[in-house]
Amino acid sequence: MPGATETDFFERADLLDTKLGTAKKDDPTMVARKGFDAMMKGEGDVVIGWHNKLQAAIALMTPAGWLAEMHRKQAEPGSATAIAASFPLVANDTR
Repeated sequence: MPGATETDFFERADLLDTKLGTAKKDDPTMVARKGFDAMMKGEGDVVIGWHNKLQAAIALMTPAGWLAEMHRKQAEPGSATAIAASFPLVANDTR
């Protein structure tokens, strides 16, 4: 399963001001290639990248309600602004 992938989804879903919308995302070409290669090998699922593998492993041991709350916080409108406000030196860095 891919994590967040760099597509127009976040713009179309009006999620550009969320943690998820502003986070680094996987390259769609790489995700498609990995998925296609796994399918051709007959693999049922494939998890792309170490970060996604870690999240998938943690999700197996985490209550569904807690996972839903984490996702809600990441997709909450304005959550990207809240992060920038928490780290003003990073947000205002003009390098």
